[in-house]
Amino acid sequence: MSATPMPSARGPRRGPRGEAARRAAKRAPLPCAALLGALLAPLGRGTPAAYAPPPTRGAAGGRRSALFGGGSALLGALPPLGGLAAAPGAAKAQLTPQELRQIELFARTSPGVVSITEGSKRLPSGVQAGASGSAFMWDREHVVTNFHVIGNMVAPRATFLGKDASGNEIRSSHDLVLVGGDPLSDIAVLQVPTLAGTEVQELFQPLQRASSADLVPGQEVFALGNPYGLEHSMSLGVISAVKRTMRLGMGSRPMDGVIQTDAAINPGNSGGPLLDSEGRVVGMNSAIMSASGGFSGVGLAIPIDLVQHHVGNMIAEGYVSRAALGVTFAPSGMQEVLGIDGAIVMRVVPEGPASKAGVRAQSRGRLGDVIVGINYKRVSSSDDIVKVLDTLAPGGKVTVQLKRPSQDIDSDAYDFVDLNVELASSGALHYPMIAV
Repeated sequence: MSATPMPSARGPRRGPRGEAARRAAKRAPLPCAALLGALLAPLGRGTPAAYAPPPTRGAAGGRRSALFGGGSALLGALPPLGGLAAAPGAAKAQLTPQELRQIELFARTSPGVVSITEGSKRLPSGVQAGASGSAFMWDREHVVTNFHVIGNMVAPRATFLGKDASGNEIRSSHDLVLVGGDPLSDIAVLQVPTLAGTEVQELFQPLQRASSADLVPGQEVFALGNPYGLEHSMSLGVISAVKRTMRLGMGSRPMDGVIQTDAAINPGNSGGPLLDSEGRVVGMNSAIMSASGGFSGVGLAIPIDLVQHHVGNMIAEGYVSRAALGVTFAPSGMQEVLGIDGAIVMRVVPEGPASKAGVRAQSRGRLGDVIVGINYKRVSSSDDIVKVLDTLAPGGKVTVQLKRPSQDIDSDAYDFVDLNVELASSGALHYPMIAV
């Protein structure tokens, strides 16, 4: 039996047979033992003493045994890679002080966060099934959320989550009763009558509240809620801006003091609390600015100072009492087209304050009165008037400065008139939501 010529220390023999042997040697794979040694050499190890190439048993079977047998020995000989498999008794990763503080904050405040869902299975046409949102405990009897969360619900239902003294999760669901809702500020208060006196009531504590007046950009905040129905979620961010003027509620009424944050707020977060680093509520998560409908870095929250004022009104009266003139204004676009500085009165609420004082609405193609001042403070738009009225109380008396189109239909002149008006409350049911 012939043997394959092996290269000597002086190199392979010259000639046709020697050259063929040299080419074959270059193509032949290294035996597993030699391959293993080559791999371990840079690691400072030799071939393991326990390793031996498996015996060859036929062509196919032998190759398969050599492959898996050699591979197992190779993997067993290599050192652990990057901690992929933790050694027995290895220490857990240490949490930073900041992480420990955030964990404690979530554990302490999350039992006061509530998920809101539709409890009825028989919904009117057009009402969306599976609607959900968030809320938080205001006191021992009430939860607070956005009006748009519950505005179309037939039977809103709250689910509370918490843990008992043994660490067992407690889930408790209760029907809600609407105490008061204010679509203009997008705030609603609901009562949880079946929670009172139960064994689990002590597990769900009302959240502490801070003032939103002292918030500054860069301050750390946490958004808690149920985004996309994922209960008890928390996101971290900062105050991006304060004192924004936005239209968050219905009726396009401007709201001052809106908080902007980059803490992730998504559908389902509405009505949940925005907390400061002490776990106190500074705002109610309400909206996002996004072209896609998902979070894009701009979340908006109603300041807790405004929420507190309106919630107190709703618990006491069932509605938010605002000073009102009893008028509706023309769209701002009409004002711009006509080049008029002031708020054009389009309609006057019958028997309302403005009607009793003699304010004239648009009629038969004739322009209505244009309000240009309140208590001699200049106003140039309906937004300005809303801001002034928000500082006044129902029942108060004001002087309204307006300019009235001339009786001469061919004249562009205005008559300037002062009228004394006794403000009413916008909470009365006969005042339309869009009236100011």
